[in-house]
Amino acid sequence: MKKLKCRVLTNGTNLEFETTAEEITENGVSYFKIKKPQGMQCGSQLPDEIIINLPGLVLPSIAEPAVNLRRGRNNFSVPVSFISYFQSESRLATVYYTNGKKAVIDDSIEVLVKSILPQKLFFKIRSNTIVSRADIKEIDFAAAEWLTLTNAPDTLFSIAVRERVAFLLWYYNV
Repeated sequence: MKKLKCRVLTNGTNLEFETTAEEITENGVSYFKIKKPQGMQCGSQLPDEIIINLPGLVLPSIAEPAVNLRRGRNNFSVPVSFISYFQSESRLATVYYTNGKKAVIDDSIEVLVKSILPQKLFFKIRSNTIVSRADIKEIDFAAAEWLTLTNAPDTLFSIAVRERVAFLLWYYNV
């Protein structure tokens, strides 16, 4: 449950109140259940419970680690659990989120690996790809050549030959 402040405009009246929101995930889509505070008098204008889907709405979690990424002049913070993987085709990288969305960022793969991403949670499997430990779905154990990610099930990610042993040691916390 997250505490938040709400402002609702109903029939020309601006209502402000503090309440809680519960995140619900259904078929891979996040929804937020917002409850009207008990004792709030606004007649039938506001239901007791609202379930909404707001793409891009992130209710911050104090306990969850986050990484700071750059795009243009802006820095933004992303909880690590929202990141599936990073890939680059030039100097810029693209972050792929667990909800299927993606965003181009100004940080290069090298900068991400060396100074931004927690090494225990992310691994550079190729010169242009970093994967999240939490999103690894399956590894081809015969040669440790390929892996699939939960949020990119139709894509086989190739692990560079020089990274295979290090990847398995990292994955199994050796």
